[in-house]
Amino acid sequence: MRRVSLVVALVFATSAWSQVDAGAELDGGLVEVDAGQPVDAGVSAPAVVTPVLPAPVVQQAVLVPVQKAEEPEKPSSPPIDLSFLLPVTPALSSLFYDFSAVYSRQGFGFAEGPMTLTGLRFIERNSGLGKMTVYFVTQLIMAFGEAAAGSGLVQKHLGTSYGPGYRIDYYQRFSDEEVAAMRRSREATGDSMLSSNMSLDLQLFLPIQGQSTASGISAEITPLTIEFADSGEVGMEVAFSYTRIQDPVPGSSRLRVYDNLGVPIRFMANWRFFAFQLQWVPNLFGGIGFEQKYVEQNYLKSLEGSSDKPIFYNNSPLSLSVSAHPLRWLFVRATGSWNRYTLDLGSLGFALEAGVRL
Repeated sequence: MRRVSLVVALVFATSAWSQVDAGAELDGGLVEVDAGQPVDAGVSAPAVVTPVLPAPVVQQAVLVPVQKAEEPEKPSSPPIDLSFLLPVTPALSSLFYDFSAVYSRQGFGFAEGPMTLTGLRFIERNSGLGKMTVYFVTQLIMAFGEAAAGSGLVQKHLGTSYGPGYRIDYYQRFSDEEVAAMRRSREATGDSMLSSNMSLDLQLFLPIQGQSTASGISAEITPLTIEFADSGEVGMEVAFSYTRIQDPVPGSSRLRVYDNLGVPIRFMANWRFFAFQLQWVPNLFGGIGFEQKYVEQNYLKSLEGSSDKPIFYNNSPLSLSVSAHPLRWLFVRATGSWNRYTLDLGSLGFALEAGVRL
């Protein structure tokens, strides 16, 4: 029995030694064996093995500041371009359209007093409407003359012979070649007009309750423009116009009429924000205007007529206009006029306009 106990003790001892011999050695560390209490000879107890682990290596974190990436500098926004609102320097040959409202008070220098006018005005500069109007009128007149020459209604005058108590005029019909030359001249004139610059000025005057009592129209065509400089800012124009305005005589049922068949001649200066225009309108009904006696004669003759006949004014006004263009599409214009060349307030007048330019 003692031998058996000894064998068992040897087996356990061998097992414990093998466990100690096979223990893990970490990083050169030692394995410590705790034998515990002495084993009673009659009781066998296993040995307790306690491994000793190396102390953990603690790595200290190093905080590295992260630099914020520099953002690229944003380009500054360009300033708002408002140049499209500013008026361009208007050459005399430039194209534009004016629409405006007109308030006018014109004194013609006679006893009936001034006229108050309200109306609308349309100006077309150097575009197709005035050009086509002149084209059709001139082509119609020249075509009528051409047809009259071709039919023999009009003949060319060859000469005149005189004798005692008589006179003989000699005429001859136009040949086919001469009529064909007239046609070529008419066509060439039409082509020249279509390639030129012409302007149209239309005004319509309407009475407004409490403001004006006059009504009428004014139409003007400008076929000739002369520029004094390459910029086109300074020059002159020659036009053809017709104006007829009628107004009841204050305190009477009789009408007075301003009638003008004229050839306006004006000198113009156009700049970026301002324009000036000096204009004289010689009236063919009033003796062109140099001689005031024709205006007086027409007025006195009409004044002596019956009450159903109008009183006629045929003045040749001289006027100065100043236009301001604060923006490209807006304008205001003031015009002062001297309608009868006498030194009195009754001969003066003015017109105010405000409108849009396209």
